[in-house]
Amino acid sequence: MKKIFTYLTVCAAVMMVFTGCKKEEEFEPAEVATNLVGDWQGHIQEFKRYGDTGNTYNPNRGRKWVVMRFNKTTDTEGTGYQLEFNNEFMNNTPSADDMSKFNWKVREGRIEITYLTSGWDEVYMTYDKKSRDNINGSVFKGEFMTYSGQYKFVFDYSKKTFTGWDTYFK
Repeated sequence: MKKIFTYLTVCAAVMMVFTGCKKEEEFEPAEVATNLVGDWQGHIQEFKRYGDTGNTYNPNRGRKWVVMRFNKTTDTEGTGYQLEFNNEFMNNTPSADDMSKFNWKVREGRIEITYLTSGWDEVYMTYDKKSRDNINGSVFKGEFMTYSGQYKFVFDYSKKTFTGWDTYFK
């Protein structure tokens, strides 16, 4: 009887281990997509990749102030807008240096962005566990990477409403 009880206890423990552990991918995309909704503002810093030698700062592009709006259309996808400014602005009254509409989706632990403006590379955003946990608050940090791997952008955003969208996108 003791052997049967031990055997059943071990089986129950093994079943709990296998059924109690969820892969992050099973629940993460919809949660991340929901938390993305809204306006994000902050800095991006562009780096250019040179093979296996690492990342080198690209002084021709430098640091920019970016405003992004994420709108959700399905559980894990949506549309959005992005404005880029060479300098941080005051009172939501600057003139954007560059702008684009985009489509986005959360998939395989990253946010994929397809820009609708000619000349803008498709990118994906990566984020670490700590940043993903904080995305539902006011901070979102991570990296943009072009699919070609040629460029990387490090970003540091805060959730802050931008009221000037109608000036750029009607």
